[in-house]
Amino acid sequence: YLEKLIQVPFRIPALGETETRIYVTLLLIGAEVGEENAAYKRLIGTARGLLQRPWQNDGLSAEMVKDAFGDRFNDVQGALTLSDQIGPLLASGTQGNPRQIKRFVNSLLLRQRTAAARGFGNEIQRPVLAKLMLAERFMSRLFDQVAMAAAREPRGRCEDLAALEAEAAAPPVAPAKATSGKAKEKADAAASPAPAPATESANLVEWRASEVIRAWARLSPPLAALDLRPYLFVAK
Repeated sequence: YLEKLIQVPFRIPALGETETRIYVTLLLIGAEVGEENAAYKRLIGTARGLLQRPWQNDGLSAEMVKDAFGDRFNDVQGALTLSDQIGPLLASGTQGNPRQIKRFVNSLLLRQRTAAARGFGNEIQRPVLAKLMLAERFMSRLFDQVAMAAAREPRGRCEDLAALEAEAAAPPVAPAKATSGKAKEKADAAASPAPAPATESANLVEWRASEVIRAWARLSPPLAALDLRPYLFVAK
């Protein structure tokens, strides 16, 4: 029936990775300086220019943000770094839905302010909270496993997560040059990996099998050496 009245099909496309990074950067910077800030309005103008051809750029660069904010660049640099960190997974996890992206950013900011109101805001780093929230939002089983492990560990850490992040951060091994005879046997013996420990946890085996989880583990910052309990408390 509607097709008889509306003769032109119209579809709102999902945001791509570049568009998501621009959007997240603007949301975070706007929360820091206020939407009426003159420098912020200049940055919006720059962003609109980039969005005309998102396939030709990688989003807002540090130079663009610095041109808009000048001496106040340090106040908003963290927002730019964070958008680079969470942009790719946020774009794929939300399938480019702007409403879901904004809800994620709002929840991130609200939790940080909740921690400050409860008196432990100095123990919450926004990049760490954002990385955990990506797991909570898009990999709920992983988040629950990390939370249970951190709750049991006296220092609030997850040992399996330390192993996963170390493996994810390791550079790929270059293919070995062709050799022959005894030299090849020695090279193979030296290059052969150590056998996996018999007590390796089921969680770690499960996480290794997921490319999405391994991509999440590669995100900065690493969480292995951190006490995760304040972050889990504010999420709860």
